[in-house]
Amino acid sequence: MEAPFAITPTLTGTQVALVPLGPEHVDGVMELNADAEVGRLTGTHASFERAAIEAWCSSRDAATDRLDFAVLELVGTSAEFVGDLAVVDLDVDNESCAFRIALLAAASGPRRCC
Repeated sequence: MEAPFAITPTLTGTQVALVPLGPEHVDGVMELNADAEVGRLTGTHASFERAAIEAWCSSRDAATDRLDFAVLELVGTSAEFVGDLAVVDLDVDNESCAFRIALLAAASGPRRCC
């Protein structure tokens, strides 16, 4: 049987896209890591060097036990990194899992749409 999280899909809405987290998102993840409020809200007590974040982002496509997404705000023809989210702790028997999201402060500011 294939691992339930073997493939991370791309999910696109009208204002936001969830794309597989990868090396192209290192700068955004670095910004999340530097935000004390994000650390407090996600329970992250460590800070990480760039090399560790590069390794983490580069390894996400091989993960089969979780889904890691970059959250991109879609504005016109551009897509801006505004956070990341993870679906983790899959319990197949109970058909449940945990969800964690971290958003930059800019993501909660005034909306540029509607």
